[in-house]
Amino acid sequence: MRHTQRVDCPKRRFSTPLARTKQRYRLTNMELRNEIHHLNSLHRLIKMCYTGSPDELAHKLHISKRHLYNVLDNLRALDARIDYTHSDYTFYSLI
Repeated sequence: MRHTQRVDCPKRRFSTPLARTKQRYRLTNMELRNEIHHLNSLHRLIKMCYTGSPDELAHKLHISKRHLYNVLDNLRALDARIDYTHSDYTFYSLI
């Protein structure tokens, strides 16, 4: 009969799924600066009603159209009232 010892497994890198999520989505300093710059530029363009179509706005901000919609959805989740008018081809803010 062979006696087996219990071998302790090495610790996992992430202790919980939440820690794994926080680690995965942590922004670097440069990424954070870029996001702040995009948000400031977006705010300025919306305030002036000079955004153009979503394609044009994404081009002005140097981001993809999908990233633009993700940013707008995140802002709307924070109760920012941003809408788009097809007649003027611009985003605008409801005060």
